[in-house]
Amino acid sequence: MLKFPFFNLPKPRKFNYVPRTYDPELEKFETVRQNAQNVNQTGSRKTMLLFSKNIEERRKARKTSTIRLAVILSLLFFLVWWLFK
Repeated sequence: MLKFPFFNLPKPRKFNYVPRTYDPELEKFETVRQNAQNVNQTGSRKTMLLFSKNIEERRKARKTSTIRLAVILSLLFFLVWWLFK
């Protein structure tokens, strides 16, 4: 039989790409959590303070972002109201 070369085409090579991202807050959290697991009972207070400080920083950031959003929305509302007045 005749062999046709166009039926025996080479397979395309696969591209194995795994996207990676870097989150500094997550990295910090992971290191604190790993340290908390490795530290004995006497050092656990320090890690608890780090956890509570991190939680307070998140709450503060969330509050400021909410206030910023409210100010921007109110400014946009008054700008649109003034334009269509």
